[in-house]
Amino acid sequence: MNEASYRNLHTNREYLNRNFRVIDEVTDSVYLNPDELKKIYALDLSENLKLDRVRDLFIIGSYTGL
Repeated sequence: MNEASYRNLHTNREYLNRNFRVIDEVTDSVYLNPDELKKIYALDLSENLKLDRVRDLFIIGSYTGL
């Protein structure tokens, strides 16, 4: 936060308040394995071009970490 503030990437100064706390929360990691991604890629969505494109973008995002 200090670095981002120094570089003028944000103007929020609330983190400097002494009562500011970072809350830790336990979460589950949810992900698709390569076989599941292959099944999604293999879906025939040619009847709905929007879904076909969204599927392709989802696969690209999954493999590139977007």
